[in-house]
Amino acid sequence: MGQINLFRSAAYMQEIQGNIGRALVQSSFGGEFLPENSLFKTIEDIDFSRLLPGASKDLITFIKEKAKRVFLTALLSVDDLAGPTLVVMAESFQRNGITDENLPVEDISKPGRCIHPDSYVRCRCTKCSRACKSACPHDPALNSFHLEVWRIPNFQAFIHKQWIFMAPVFKKHNLQMFHKDLGRETILPFIWKDSEPRSGHFSNVFHAKLHGAHQEEYKQDETAHLEVAVKELRNVLSNETGYNPETSWCLEVAALNELSELRNNHLIHPIAAFKWQATNYIVFPWANGGTLRDFWEEAKEAHFDLDRHRVKEFLQQFCGLAGALCQLHGTNTKTATALAEAAARKAGSPRNVSRSFDFKPQPPFFKTEGLGEAELSQTDNTPRIILSSEDKDNDVKHWRHGDLKPENILVFQDSTWLGTLKIADLGLAKQHQFATESRHQVTSTRHTTLHYKAPEAVTNVKEPRSRRYDVWSMGCIILESIIWLLYGSQGLDQFYLESKHLRDYTGQTLYFTTRTYSKDGGSELVTSVSEIAKHWITEILEKDPECSTQYSAIRHLLELVRDRLLVVEIPSKSRPNGTGYRATSAELLRELENIKRTADDDDENEYLFTGTSRKYVKVPSPFCAPNETIAEPKISEPHDCLGAHHLPTHASFQHALLDSFWIFVEDGNLCPRIMESKEFDISSVFPKTTTPVSLCRRCLILNFGSFGFVGSEPLSFMKARAVACELCQLLLQMYGLGIGDTVEVWRVQGGLTNRDGGTPILSIYRVPSGKETLDGQVPDIPLGFPKLADVSSRTYFEILRQWLKDCDISHTGCHQEDAEKSLINVPTRLLDLEDEDSRSIHLIETRHIQISQIQNLKYIALSHPWGDKAEHNHYCTTQETIAHHKAGIDIGVLPHTFKDAIQVTRKLGLRYLWIDSLCIIQGAGGDFEYEAKRMETVFSSAYCVIAATCASGASSGFLRSRPDRKVVRLERPGEPPLYVCESIDNFQRDVIEGPLNKRGWVLQERALARRTIYFTKNQTYWECGEGVRCETMARMRNNQAALLGDPKFPKVATDSTKGGRIRLYELLYKQYSTLEFTRSYDRPLAIAGLEQRLIHAFSTQGGYGVFARYFGRGLLWQRDVTLVPHAMKPIEFPKSQKYKVPSWSWMAYEGAINFMDLPFGEIEWQENEVRSPWNHSLDTTWFTTNMEERIDLTVTTRDFFESADNHIVYDRGERPKDQVVKCVVVGKRRKAEVDAKRIHYVLVVAQKGGAGHDAGYERIGVGSLPGSSIALEGAGIQAHVF
Repeated sequence: MGQINLFRSAAYMQEIQGNIGRALVQSSFGGEFLPENSLFKTIEDIDFSRLLPGASKDLITFIKEKAKRVFLTALLSVDDLAGPTLVVMAESFQRNGITDENLPVEDISKPGRCIHPDSYVRCRCTKCSRACKSACPHDPALNSFHLEVWRIPNFQAFIHKQWIFMAPVFKKHNLQMFHKDLGRETILPFIWKDSEPRSGHFSNVFHAKLHGAHQEEYKQDETAHLEVAVKELRNVLSNETGYNPETSWCLEVAALNELSELRNNHLIHPIAAFKWQATNYIVFPWANGGTLRDFWEEAKEAHFDLDRHRVKEFLQQFCGLAGALCQLHGTNTKTATALAEAAARKAGSPRNVSRSFDFKPQPPFFKTEGLGEAELSQTDNTPRIILSSEDKDNDVKHWRHGDLKPENILVFQDSTWLGTLKIADLGLAKQHQFATESRHQVTSTRHTTLHYKAPEAVTNVKEPRSRRYDVWSMGCIILESIIWLLYGSQGLDQFYLESKHLRDYTGQTLYFTTRTYSKDGGSELVTSVSEIAKHWITEILEKDPECSTQYSAIRHLLELVRDRLLVVEIPSKSRPNGTGYRATSAELLRELENIKRTADDDDENEYLFTGTSRKYVKVPSPFCAPNETIAEPKISEPHDCLGAHHLPTHASFQHALLDSFWIFVEDGNLCPRIMESKEFDISSVFPKTTTPVSLCRRCLILNFGSFGFVGSEPLSFMKARAVACELCQLLLQMYGLGIGDTVEVWRVQGGLTNRDGGTPILSIYRVPSGKETLDGQVPDIPLGFPKLADVSSRTYFEILRQWLKDCDISHTGCHQEDAEKSLINVPTRLLDLEDEDSRSIHLIETRHIQISQIQNLKYIALSHPWGDKAEHNHYCTTQETIAHHKAGIDIGVLPHTFKDAIQVTRKLGLRYLWIDSLCIIQGAGGDFEYEAKRMETVFSSAYCVIAATCASGASSGFLRSRPDRKVVRLERPGEPPLYVCESIDNFQRDVIEGPLNKRGWVLQERALARRTIYFTKNQTYWECGEGVRCETMARMRNNQAALLGDPKFPKVATDSTKGGRIRLYELLYKQYSTLEFTRSYDRPLAIAGLEQRLIHAFSTQGGYGVFARYFGRGLLWQRDVTLVPHAMKPIEFPKSQKYKVPSWSWMAYEGAINFMDLPFGEIEWQENEVRSPWNHSLDTTWFTTNMEERIDLTVTTRDFFESADNHIVYDRGERPKDQVVKCVVVGKRRKAEVDAKRIHYVLVVAQKGGAGHDAGYERIGVGSLPGSSIALEGAGIQAHVF
């Protein structure tokens, strides 16, 4: 019977060996390997009771968990093992502790490696035989090979076959994984490789396929292999004497390792980096669409099918590329590496010491054999990363690509026409720790493409290059892309043929020309934009039908290239600031996004494409260079008047359409009415003049009467005139001394500025005049007040009254509907201010007011900060003081802010005032929780809200004197006087970004108020549904501000599309989550009123930041990793609080949130996997802080691979180590047919207690995971998330 078992065991072992042989895969680099998924399957399929009869469970567990590869290697290495012998061998492995971590096993059969007297593998030479002793110099784990079964042939077979099971697996975002050389015998897991690589100066690039089980970058289906680009660095370069491939690889991987942390979808991210058989490799995903150049060449006649959708895709992708470039150039300070380096510098670097050094890769990643620090520091011709540091800016990093061109922009095809464009070949990327203008190192990026290089590569050979170098290259690429879009490959070929006009290919390109001029006994190299590029841009602008109107995306792109990108001038040490410079990448991104937003807002669908057939549109005529001459540069001579410039053809039309820009609106009616009032004193707003203003002759003739360019002058000339000219003094004061070599003056809506479309820096006003209808220029100057009235004056309060009166009469949308005027919409209590002369006020209960009076009840609501209790008087109504307050409160005992609110209310002619601390009973036994839920009605029903924006607390007050501003009065014969002064009209700075609006309670107060008066430190503002008015009489509008200024909030949202409604509430909640609270547990309360308004407006149910109508999207909020990089802190709610806040709500945490960017119409919401708490409710709706209803989610939980953590944003920063973690599928993408390939959007939950259906879970994060990472089979486990 024993012999039969031995025979069966041996036969089964041969069967396993055969299975392994059939599962082996041929590597395209040589050798065979067992794929990782086959390895695990082989182990799982083994019947150990047949293979190892009598083996303990502990031994089998050891093999499965720790020694899979060792055991399988042993099975392949020895052919004649019987069951008991195999058990002895396996037990030896377990006893000596040899595991997969010990692979590869060294060859201990060589002399001096194994000297144990009983070892069958030891060397038998005389020297080793004499040295025989019990302890061997090798790793004790290798004592397992002393057994008789490991005679030399079998051991040598083990040494050879172990590599079959050791093909590397490339982990996601882990370039440091293989910091040592892979063994020469390593079998690379590439199953196919193109025999003809693409060759470059530094490397060869192979198209290859990486086995799906050996990478985690795109882990979806282990049977689907990943197409990759394998970059093989050349070991020897022709004509390069100092080239070191090891240094080049180390530096490139160092750059890629940091750049990969940017996680930008338009930057190529490496999959792996390794060294094998004395050659260095980097692996990237394969661009299935080739390069942008390939795309151009393959779609030769794509222009015949041009439409608005293709132009939009083109625009979207270049916005993405600009965003990636922007990140490269200056936003990578938050990467783990950058933060670590910053911390190290702060800990060890002396302050105020400037230093320059080569970036030396740090161990263990770059500690390679044969390459020491001296070699890394040596001078060679390898593109090198240069870091410069100064303590003042020692954690701001910048990168420059240095070789942008169509060949380095890859196309990743998808369901769209163009696919996704990604910047590649980042090996030349240069990292700078502060801007080029502050550096002294000469650039070392030599191997770049001449056609796309910037002029400074020729003129400033010895100077360090700016990041704006890349912007020039991007301008070239955008121009060529436009030519291809409009005229196809034929047009591009004709453009390239223009190179026949170039005489010097080392100093000229199609984009710039150079010429040497004599100067002061020496010579100077001067560059200018080439006439060829100018000719092509002008031809397209003037003759192509896509540029036939000013309202054209192609026109605006070309004007962007002409006016901002292909610009020779860049800042330097001698001219660090000024105008007319080449754009930065941030400015490029902003301009492209402006064009894109304009396209998004285009209702007529003609901005992107006119619809004109491209079949009959001719390519621009070739450039004709008369006599092949280059114009001499013009040297400007000093002159006495500002030079007249031609207006650029592009207008700043985008600014009026974008949420981030304020539009100044002419409002000529209100100011005259105010000035006609008996309460108005003109001397309070116009400065008295006793002596004539001193002006130079140039300022006397300036024409401010029309919009656009006014003039420019060298800074030195203006400084000279400023000694005697008050307007020149004001210009210099406002523009700043030493900003640039030239001062430009532009007239824009709202005043004067230093660039076209810029924010007003100076305001300009006129006084109403009877002549204004006869004068052609003066009426274009707005009416306004150059001086602010005293806050105690009659004029000041008349302005406030006229704002209210004008809104009452003219703004029907701001009126309260009659249906809203009922007792339920009136606050529980109000302050009765009685008459203006009374020194006391009374707290009243509104339920005692007669119904007939309610219809006409008007009250003011105060929005204010309480301030630190140690510094401010928190005067409140409590259970102990309410009777006293009803009897009467002496105004003298009130804090200053309350006194000011009483004064303003009385001056506005109103009797009733609402102040939270006085009209809500505070403290024990109070009704704060009840009243907090009624904030929606308190602020929306108020006749007007007054906001103490400049107050720091209850005691500081808000009716304060404002700083004076310098005013220059311009008087010209026959014209009314003009006033030029510092611009103070900045609602964004004074209100939106002010300290009061950072308070959590204020967001809903502003959103729910129908109109608000803001008292800021610089001036007073009015906001209602018609925009913002300034105390200076300026009027402003802004689309984003209009959302919160909507008197019928959220009518703007309900009138929008479904997507618009979703984006609105996401914007509100994101903004709210960044605000501050004295008591963090007020976070759910302070927005409850606004949430109720949204729930009613959306006709849905909801609570705690989630709406039933948009349930899935609302659940998929996530920690804002930019503002909260580490962990959100759970809020500790007081035990006395009667309602609970669920973990699935962001209201349960402190910190900023974001929402997952989910495409509209492409998600299948999994309502069977997660059911909302409103399924339990019998009511039509319930709100945040509801104490009666259930708040748990009923969910189906599923397991998922821990390796998918890279796709998850954990609320508290990381996966908990002591809890069971599962996921809940909220939705999944529609596109993929197979679930394993679909992206699934999940809640991540952790078990709190219970088991099975009664298990209780809490939310810990969200993620987007491929279906292959989730256990989708089966019904999952039902649970509740509280």
